[in-house]
Parts: sequence; C-alpha cells; structure tokens
Amino acid sequence: LSREALAEQVSVSPDEIKSAYEKNAGKYVAQEERRASHILIQSPADAPEAEQKAARARIDAILLQVKKNPADFAKLAKEHSQDPGSAQKGGDLGFFSRGAMVKAFEDAVFSLKANQVSDVVRSEFGFHVIRLTDIKPGKVRSLEEARESIAVELKSQVAARKFAEAAEAFSNTVYEQADSLKPAAEKFKLPIRQTGFFDQANRAAAGPLAGNDKLFSALFSDDALKHKRNTDAIEVAPNTLVAARVLELHPAQLRGFESVKGEI
Repeated sequence: LSREALAEQVSVSPDEIKSAYEKNAGKYVAQEERRASHILIQSPADAPEAEQKAARARIDAILLQVKKNPADFAKLAKEHSQDPGSAQKGGDLGFFSRGAMVKAFEDAVFSLKANQVSDVVRSEFGFHVIRLTDIKPGKVRSLEEARESIAVELKSQVAARKFAEAAEAFSNTVYEQADSLKPAAEKFKLPIRQTGFFDQANRAAAGPLAGNDKLFSALFSDDALKHKRNTDAIEVAPNTLVAARVLELHPAQLRGFESVKGEI
C-alpha cells in the first residue's frame, strides 16, 4: 500500500483541474530569464583601500576597451576576468532569473537592454563589467500547458489523504485475516506479487522484500514459517506499507555432492 498506488486509482475532472488553475494562477507564471556575460576583477569589500583603487583602475581600463570594441567582450573576459567559473567561457553566465545573483549584479542585469554593456558594477565579489546577451520574456503557462502537472498534483493530494485513512485499515486487515493477503489486496485494489525462492544468505533473490531488514526478518519468524501467517504491515519507505507471507518453505539440507562438485 503506497501513496503512489492510491494516486493511480484517483481520477480528477476537467472542472477540478480548471478550478485549481484559476485558484493558483500565480504558480503558472514563468519568470523572465536573462543571459549575461561579465568580466570580474576581484576586490572584497574589506580589502585595503589601495587594493580597491587598483582593482577599480583595472576594471575602468577594461571597460574602455569593451566600449571601443564591444565584439571583443568574450576575448577580454578570457584574458582579464578573475571569475574562475565563467572566464574561459568568455564570461558567459547562462540564463538566470531574479533571485539567482547578488542584488547589485542582478539589478544591473535587469536594467540593461539586449546587447547593452553596463558601467562598472560593485558587488561583494569585486568590480564587474556586464553585457546582457539575451532575454527570455516571462509568460503565463496556459491551462492546457499546465493541465498534466495540475492533475498529478491533485491526485497526489487526494492520495495523501487516502493513505492516512487507509494505513490503519490495511494494517488491521492483514493482521485480522492473517491466513491470506487476498482480502487486503481486494479491499485496496492492490496487486499481489510473488518472489522466487530465497534464503537468509542470498537476500537479493527476495527482490523488493530484501531491502528492509524488519520485513526480511519477519519472513523468517515462527509466525511466518511455522504458522504461515501474514507479516505485519511494515513501513519500508515513507508512505509505503508492505505485508507479505511465506507460501512455500524448503527446509535447510545438505546439498548433494553432484550439485556442488562444480563449485568445489
């Protein structure tokens, strides 16, 4: 029994999807993104005044070169920028939206027009010259574009409520009707899955039952082996309960010489 399994059983109507879209319109607005390149001369705010003046003089000289030959921006970034993440890419920072960069840098980027070069910008990292290279305008996702993701979210919300209600009933059913998993499977519309043979030394053969110590141990308890009772409903992952039962047992035995001769 899992939230995902219950979500597959949930259906949502077009009206429910439309209502959720209208109530949460703000969620479906894609922010404007901008692509920028920069040249950085590092100069922490607490650096000595002389160092800050030298860094400022250097960035001023670079800005003059950029203004003289804007097409050389990438080349100048590779030669002079002290940003290790972008220098060898010609200063390219890729696309980003508001909130991704420090405020002074962001404010400068979002005040520029396409292909415009900024004046010197001071940030906590140092002095920048920035070039805005591309703009992806913000847009509102239509109902049709958002329909699938809204349906998934609504199903997940319903399934979360259903799981909270069903977990106790599932646990009770596998305990009270301990001679079969069928009642719980039918009640909650769940498939019964079956493993091959496995032993305590070869857990992998138990498939998905092998990954949880508590469940695996329960399958070798007296209740499971001698009395053939269901295990308890055991939480193997968040919002996931598993109950299992032993169908058939091969007792421990000495393997015949012929069957192990090759291994020996």
